[in-house]
Amino acid sequence: MSVATLDKENLEKLFYFSLKKTGNPYEAEELVQETALEMLKMLNKNYKPDNFTAWMWTVVRKRYARWCKNKHMKLSRYEIENVYDYAEIADEEQNIEENILFNEDIELLRRELALMAKDYRDIVVSYYFDGKKIEAISKVTGLPEGTIKRKLHEARKNIKEGMKMARTKGQRSFAPEDIDFGFNVEKASEGYPLGAPWNLLKKLAAKNIVLETYNNPSTVEELSIALGIASPYIEDELKYLLDPGLMIKHSDGRIETNFIILDAETQKQLIELGEETGRRISPLICETVEKYTDKIREIGFINSDMPTAYLYWSLLYITIEKLISKVHGEKNIENYATERPNGDKWDITGFENWDSPIKYSSTVNRTNDGNSHFDHFTIDVADLYKTAADYNIPGDSLVLLTNIIRNNRKKSTLDTSENRIIDSLVTNHVVTISGDTIKTGFPVFNESEKHEFTAYHDIVREIYEGDVFTEFKNTYNSVREIISGSLPARFKDNITILKEAAGLLSNFRCILLRYAYDKGIIKIPDGDDKSAVTMYMTF
Repeated sequence: MSVATLDKENLEKLFYFSLKKTGNPYEAEELVQETALEMLKMLNKNYKPDNFTAWMWTVVRKRYARWCKNKHMKLSRYEIENVYDYAEIADEEQNIEENILFNEDIELLRRELALMAKDYRDIVVSYYFDGKKIEAISKVTGLPEGTIKRKLHEARKNIKEGMKMARTKGQRSFAPEDIDFGFNVEKASEGYPLGAPWNLLKKLAAKNIVLETYNNPSTVEELSIALGIASPYIEDELKYLLDPGLMIKHSDGRIETNFIILDAETQKQLIELGEETGRRISPLICETVEKYTDKIREIGFINSDMPTAYLYWSLLYITIEKLISKVHGEKNIENYATERPNGDKWDITGFENWDSPIKYSSTVNRTNDGNSHFDHFTIDVADLYKTAADYNIPGDSLVLLTNIIRNNRKKSTLDTSENRIIDSLVTNHVVTISGDTIKTGFPVFNESEKHEFTAYHDIVREIYEGDVFTEFKNTYNSVREIISGSLPARFKDNITILKEAAGLLSNFRCILLRYAYDKGIIKIPDGDDKSAVTMYMTF
């Protein structure tokens, strides 16, 4: 034998073998070089192996064993359900190289079986490992015998190719520990096996799957390779992700994530844009409301005479909500969450974690009974978000409160069940009791009879029709462009972008009220009932 025997074909085989073993192309090249050098030294000493191919594989196995020892590694073992001790898969075309791959590297065979689709895997195991005849497999599976033979042929081919080829992991856009998820929930129940939507991505495997397929639509096999998770487990997780629509499956079998993820750079751009716009519009909004304070008080809504520094909490919030609503109307954005197959309504957005210098935290607990509307917003301004009670008034409580306000009812007129409701409203700082009088501590607008809520918006109309709204609308357009430019192509014309851009406008609640607080325009009351400054009601 001569040096020429180590031709390109044999070196490629050694490289693929080494790459599968080491998982690193540089380590694989080093292992091939060491193997080739050892073989050349022996050949130059006139060593003449009886079977060159068998000798070559013996040398590379020994070199790999030495490499493992130096690296303090152990060979990995791949296991799947219901398969334990694998024998050789018989094939009339086997040669020495295949014997190495099928006999010496049993763990790679296990891997290939684990990666195989379930219907193929069951047939392979039944035929080769359980010794069942094709006729018997056909009866059990309900597939024609010709289909069984075809699947066996395809499986043999895929196993051999999979054990020869170098498989590398896909590049994931995000690491699971770097992503948090936000939910816009209108209705959530226990309708799915995992319950509420925020439970769907608690498991690390599910999180890895949605992140892997965000920029890499993948088959189950490709997911299994990339994540190192056996395909049966991938398939189990996908049941819970595909059903509610967190992922979608295409006709070619590829699966991809069906919600958007905002990376750190995109979030940074959005914050910078929002803060820049806020610096321009916040003074204008506050100046307008302050300019018309006397006219606003003349409307005569309940608690219109409360201290200005407390009254403005609700008025500024109401103004921002009106601006958001007007953008929704002009852009034809429906303010609703996606309806899921079980009737729930919610959306999800992923956010890459980063060390943001500014946080926007606000929630709105909103109750409508058809005739009345109650908002309690919690806002991250000073310490109000942490100390103010987060309360969502029940529908029956809102009905009773409306009745009490409209008819000026006294506490002595309430029955036992009504008194229990009022006691709850007192506990949550919605009302106070003074003698026999039930009082609220926030603005209450009589819209149905006196159109007081409309009157407020008419007084500050210039905010909604002038430069402030133009700035606000332009900011929405810019937010939409920034988000769209950061997403995979499949989301470019997706309604999700419109809703997410509109949703991010809610950050202006924090931006405006922080400005007002910093300038001393609004103040936080003392006492446990401070949360009442972030409530308002219409009826």
